[in-house]
Amino acid sequence: HLYLEWAKNIASEFYTQGDEEKKLCLLVSPFMNRARDKQDFAKGQISFMNFIVIPLLDALLEFLPSLDFILQYCNDNKEYWQNLD
Repeated sequence: HLYLEWAKNIASEFYTQGDEEKKLCLLVSPFMNRARDKQDFAKGQISFMNFIVIPLLDALLEFLPSLDFILQYCNDNKEYWQNLD
């Protein structure tokens, strides 16, 4: 539930950036086009997990292996987004 709220907040920020890029006649950055929300939102969450969250957790778990349960939460969230994609 908390992840979904944060995901919506960051998407709002990204879409605001995309709106500004459009105003300046620039190409809209990936995952920042408000018009593609339905197509890109879940993909953006999966990419964020694959390229940011999971590598960060892997590094963290080398030093704090007792926190390995966090990786299961991440995988559960990723599965949720994959089912929406």
